[in-house]
Amino acid sequence: MFLSILLLVFISSTNALRFASFFQDGMVLQRGPQSATLFGFDSTSEAEAFVSCSLNGETLGIQRASVVATSSDQDGDWEVTLPPQLAATMCDISVVSGDEEATLTNVIFGDIWICSGQSNMAFTMGGIFNATEELELSAGYNDIRFTVLKKVTSDVEEQDIEPQVAWADPSDSTSLRHMSAVCFLFARNLYDNMLESGERLPLGLIHSAWGGTRVEAWSTPEGLESCGAEGQINENNPQNSNSYLWNAMIAPLRRLNLFGFLWYQGEANSNFERDLYNCTFPTLIDTWREQFSQPEAPFGFVQLSTINYEHTNLNYPILRNHQTADYGTVPNPRMSQTFMAVAVDTYDEENGIHPRFKQVIGERLATAGMNVAYGMEGFPSQGPVGSSGEILANGDFKLTYDQAFTYDNSELSGFFFCCGGPGFCRNSLRNADWPAVETESVEADPSSMSIRVGARACENEGEVVSLAYLWRETPIQAPVWGAPIYGDNLHRLPSPPQFWENIGTI
Repeated sequence: MFLSILLLVFISSTNALRFASFFQDGMVLQRGPQSATLFGFDSTSEAEAFVSCSLNGETLGIQRASVVATSSDQDGDWEVTLPPQLAATMCDISVVSGDEEATLTNVIFGDIWICSGQSNMAFTMGGIFNATEELELSAGYNDIRFTVLKKVTSDVEEQDIEPQVAWADPSDSTSLRHMSAVCFLFARNLYDNMLESGERLPLGLIHSAWGGTRVEAWSTPEGLESCGAEGQINENNPQNSNSYLWNAMIAPLRRLNLFGFLWYQGEANSNFERDLYNCTFPTLIDTWREQFSQPEAPFGFVQLSTINYEHTNLNYPILRNHQTADYGTVPNPRMSQTFMAVAVDTYDEENGIHPRFKQVIGERLATAGMNVAYGMEGFPSQGPVGSSGEILANGDFKLTYDQAFTYDNSELSGFFFCCGGPGFCRNSLRNADWPAVETESVEADPSSMSIRVGARACENEGEVVSLAYLWRETPIQAPVWGAPIYGDNLHRLPSPPQFWENIGTI
């Protein structure tokens, strides 16, 4: 039975009626309670839309929606808003204008996530560890569908963007091989988690990422202005010009209804406007939500991973802290409805800045996302976070953690200290200013969820001790799971790198 949708649209154009380029057969549209919106161009006369849907093999009844003209200059832009559909509803959709017709077939309703950032988001399923096995394992997840958008730039906001990889499902191993690994593995874990919770939830993934790009390129002009970011136009590398990727690779999607965003970026800002990142990144989240009319859309991201164990520069730990608006963890008062995956324990010596352990990252993102994005309290939103620091009578410093944890100092204590005046330790770029705390000076008491760090005094007058956890670009030489502190539960999320400034003499 057809679900009939009718409206007159009076616009003229000499081009063929079409959907926006990223609307394709086999795609995912956003499920209810949102109303999915489709849009396109070049309607030539009165327009009608027809939708035929089924759910669990049962044909649905007739519903009505509207097709409207969305441009004031009569250039033929149009929009269709559908009634909310349950997850896993399958539909064929036709928009007819005169003797022209635009169709979509085999569309399924679920949750749409946009996955963006630089090279570690663009890192594909074909490049991860055990790629052949992972591709085979993924082939049956036909409720997860994805597309990869072309890499394009623009100095003005565009209305359309073409896919480089058409919408597909994982049974198409050639297409899956080119899909973002972090994005897809997040979805695969999320799908399994939801299924175990009793819900079949199809997922639509839009990969819109570009290696080596800065947060400024993905930001709106208004957002950059609010942070005091300087204008930056790079004619030789336009992908790193302010707002050029926002204009071309994100703005065309704004009318698309979606559920949330995933982000993996920051390496390119570790040496470029690093100390604005605590503004530019949270502001990017704010402005994307605003532009998509989704003020509470969940936003997940990956904290910076590692490069080389021998590196002695502290750009990365500083940038990691800025990724959380300097709170050290999320969600926080500045960054609501956000979640992150810690990646500092996924060192890949052979692959450097692009660790291949994306399975670990996808699982951690999905675990935190189940809590923050889907409200499943049985999943932790983060690993153990140290707070309530206090100076004990003997001068030791005591950290109390917010959840049960395990502690293993077989490689390192995990803690580093620094002596200096206000602001010195926070901004120091030298490992030498942050020596490691010896393992024998750290005592963990998981029964009380606390850790004691042995007393230490600064030598120079006016200096105060600051303490940090995993305060290195690459603190752990073990390839994965080598950090000292993890949650003592099934999910074992790692404790994030943290910073406690000017805590006194310890």
